[in-house]
Amino acid sequence: MIHGGDIYSYNRILLDFSSNINPLGIPETVKDIITENLNLLSFYPDLSYKDLREKLALYFNVDPFFIVPGNGAVELIFLLMRFFKNRRAIIPVPSFLEYQRAAQLFGMDIQFVYFKDLGEQIVLDLSSLEILKRNGVLIVGHPNNPTGLCVDDMHKLVELCRRKNWFLVVDESFLDFTNKRSFLDFMDIYPDIAVIKSITKFFALPGLRFGFVICKNEKVVKGLWNLKEPWSVNSLADIVARKVYSDSMYIERTKKWLEEERSFFTEELRSLKELRVYKTEVNFVLVGLNGLTAGELKEKMIDKGILIRDASNFKGLDNTFIRLAIKDRISNTLCIKALKECLEGVG
Repeated sequence: MIHGGDIYSYNRILLDFSSNINPLGIPETVKDIITENLNLLSFYPDLSYKDLREKLALYFNVDPFFIVPGNGAVELIFLLMRFFKNRRAIIPVPSFLEYQRAAQLFGMDIQFVYFKDLGEQIVLDLSSLEILKRNGVLIVGHPNNPTGLCVDDMHKLVELCRRKNWFLVVDESFLDFTNKRSFLDFMDIYPDIAVIKSITKFFALPGLRFGFVICKNEKVVKGLWNLKEPWSVNSLADIVARKVYSDSMYIERTKKWLEEERSFFTEELRSLKELRVYKTEVNFVLVGLNGLTAGELKEKMIDKGILIRDASNFKGLDNTFIRLAIKDRISNTLCIKALKECLEGVG
């Protein structure tokens, strides 16, 4: 498996710290929406998703034409790479593995650029992008997975893309966990930007599969619709996505939870000398290990009933890195306790 959340490979119940899902769980409003609309399963979804796009357009203040819905962010990543398959892909790493897989699938020439490890944080080094050639597609996470940080100088990155004639693909699947600006704010000055959004992580709905692209380049929008398979968004995902961003109470509860638990969890992790804990702005944290490998620690933690993410298969990281989700206080406390026991005597 190349991703977290692989709870199906173990014949036991595990507390899953490998998958970055909101621990508050499915919003009650979503449960009500699904219960009240089960009859929709007897009908095909609207091929154009007109009502859905109109609702999202109101929330994100864009024209509905510029929205392309999809079966989660991954479908949209692959659609975009398929559309741009004749261009060169520029991928800062470590980053979400599907950027690379999508580019490889469609035969794109890939140029990797490495994030800079500053000891306490891992950041996108714009100077490393300056030396690259013109023309291409730059794919970045904002915030980035697994490093946990947003793009620091957004305006400078957009201006760089303009000078280099790069199309900018921004994955904002985790942005709802932060109070940072979206790259949507730059589309009026540079339309060659596609922003990917998702309800998977923030609203704890990975099984429903819904994401969407917002792009103000008309040619790209039409191209994505031409490549897209029909009905990839099911009827329940359609109706949920129309209403989920209106659940202000859930959104506020999530922000409050994360502010408290991220501080608690990262401080507890930093108290363990065997760990190198990196700064994060989201609901997961990248951790370096001293004295043992990620695979060794993962097996020890499984014995304690906890699944962690071995991050060694992220390009740019090695076998001394893990990624941990941030959960509720009880779960976080259990994880810290298990880590202390597993690290005892190491080094």
